[in-house]
Amino acid sequence: MNETNEHNKHLEELENKQYRRGIAVYACQSDTTHPKVLELAYGAGAITQERYEVLSNPEKGTRPVLEPEELEVILETYFGFNRGVYQEYECHGIQKGRFGQRLAGELRYTGEERTDKEWLATGLASREAKEKSRYGGFIRMEEHDGYSELSIDDILGQGRGIGDY
Repeated sequence: MNETNEHNKHLEELENKQYRRGIAVYACQSDTTHPKVLELAYGAGAITQERYEVLSNPEKGTRPVLEPEELEVILETYFGFNRGVYQEYECHGIQKGRFGQRLAGELRYTGEERTDKEWLATGLASREAKEKSRYGGFIRMEEHDGYSELSIDDILGQGRGIGDY
């Protein structure tokens, strides 16, 4: 009985909290230093020629490492992160990078996706970001929204279930 009361108290606390709903976005360390991303960042002036050359040709056995300011600009511009809003984790397992590569022992950056017009215009924005921008939130199908099986049958005028032929 005591467990039930604690569980109900916990549920009440969760219901009373206001959560900020954002759209999760991620990138791996190798994604942010991918040759194509570095080339685009250099062309846009986000990194200097000297840094571009250093990052493009790391010493053998090392990974290129971006400065915090460079990383912030690249995450915002090419991966859609809200500026300055990201967390960094070290992943010990194998993960898939944004460019399809299999990665192990990498840093992974997670954050919230931008929904501004500039990001949406790039064509790189997620479907969720487009929906949030257009409708002010997400389109959700609740349990009783949409058509039930009976109403679909009524619409089709058949009056029977899908497998009843």
